[in-house]
Amino acid sequence: MSASGTCPATWSIKTIFNVFLLSFFIWLLEGVYAVPMEDTLLAAIFAGIITGIGFGFIFQAGSSVGGTSIIARVLHHQRGWDLTGTTLVLDAAVVIIGIFIIGPVFTMYTLITLYIGKVVTDYVLGGFDSKKAINIISPYSEEISQRITTELAASATVFDAYGEYSKEQRRALYVIIPTHRLLRFKRAIKEIDPNAFIVVHNVKDVSGGTFSIPHESHNAVSNE
Repeated sequence: MSASGTCPATWSIKTIFNVFLLSFFIWLLEGVYAVPMEDTLLAAIFAGIITGIGFGFIFQAGSSVGGTSIIARVLHHQRGWDLTGTTLVLDAAVVIIGIFIIGPVFTMYTLITLYIGKVVTDYVLGGFDSKKAINIISPYSEEISQRITTELAASATVFDAYGEYSKEQRRALYVIIPTHRLLRFKRAIKEIDPNAFIVVHNVKDVSGGTFSIPHESHNAVSNE
């Protein structure tokens, strides 16, 4: 079994099938809209959106469309490299090498398409309900934790932390919230301790150990 739980044989069969379908539909739709778009930038943007959605569904199904995506998936399984990021770098390298064939202008448009496709693929794989993980270290962690629970409708996981520089024992709080509530959380923390050490991380996927508490017509997602 691969790192994603997909059997290599199944993954290979899916990839071969996808390569066939991709070639077939390119051939089938080649003459449907024969008039080229006048706005090249608009074409690059929508090409990135459409291919990003398609690649997202394909990657989510544990397959690929051949070419550089095969290398990216192997590196993802073997080295743990980011799947969409690796695909973007490999595709960009191929495009840049072909700059003498398609010219610098179309090379830059193609790079725009690849980047937009990468962003859209990440959204398809990670979901649109993005969240942030917040680490908070403060001597007022008890007050911050209480306010998070009572006023901000969330719950914090508490860790014991030790500062090597200060030689002091502190409590570190770990909270997961929806992205749209980040500013409110930071303001509430700063009201208690303006010097609180806050680190914010992007979270692509959250599952298990979470619950929602309705608060002022919003749902705050937090961890037990």
